[in-house]
Amino acid sequence: MAKEKTHYTHEELLDIWTEIAECMAIGKNELSVIPVIRSRWGVSRTTADKWLNCAKQLLYTTWDNSTLAEKKAARLQTLEATINKAMESNQLSAVVGAVRLQSELLGLLQ
Repeated sequence: MAKEKTHYTHEELLDIWTEIAECMAIGKNELSVIPVIRSRWGVSRTTADKWLNCAKQLLYTTWDNSTLAEKKAARLQTLEATINKAMESNQLSAVVGAVRLQSELLGLLQ
């Protein structure tokens, strides 16, 4: 991995966080976004985690509550469909994963 750049301008960081926020907005989860951040910008895991948190804050401040509620509802519906399909095909590990994600979205896990 290339050496991590140690200084970014405010504008560069805002562009990076916006790009990360757009990935999250289209439905990519944190676990899939972290490797992209590390690969794309050659940063450490710690920096990738910080940037992800900044991108999430950017999303929360730019989207209104109704948009966030719509996105959350859509994700919950997708997870419910995933659970049903996985149950039908006896893929219990997929069921467990989807239920865990549901619980996170509903704020039941910390």
